[in-house]
Amino acid sequence: MPYITWDEKIALGITEIDNQHKQLVEIINTLFDAMKGAKGLEVIGDLLNQLGDYAVYHFSTEEKYFESFGYTESDHHKDEHKYLLGQVKDFKMTYDEGKIKRFGKESPITVEVWDLLKEWLINHIQVSDKKYVTLFRERGLI
Repeated sequence: MPYITWDEKIALGITEIDNQHKQLVEIINTLFDAMKGAKGLEVIGDLLNQLGDYAVYHFSTEEKYFESFGYTESDHHKDEHKYLLGQVKDFKMTYDEGKIKRFGKESPITVEVWDLLKEWLINHIQVSDKKYVTLFRERGLI
């Protein structure tokens, strides 16, 4: 059973962005399922690569619209994007350098990535992203 089930509480009502957010939710659910089976450390390397690549793709979509539509909170929003990408890069470096420790069934890195992604979903998608919805819809995105 997934940790997050896509529903209207998460959706922004903008098809392109919602479809991209669904992919991010799938990444979160993949980590959740792996951690439930004590296999988080086995998937974290690939998951971080996937997350980094997909986040760059998704953020470039949003930022393209910010520029095109003159979104006034663009700079702050881009800073949030940079923060997540920086965190993912740091986790990936830690993983690649083999600086992973295991305590019990999971590694702290899987728990830290999990915490970051849950926080991101709640605060970024459900708060920050909702701020641009009216502008995007006014400009014809649905």
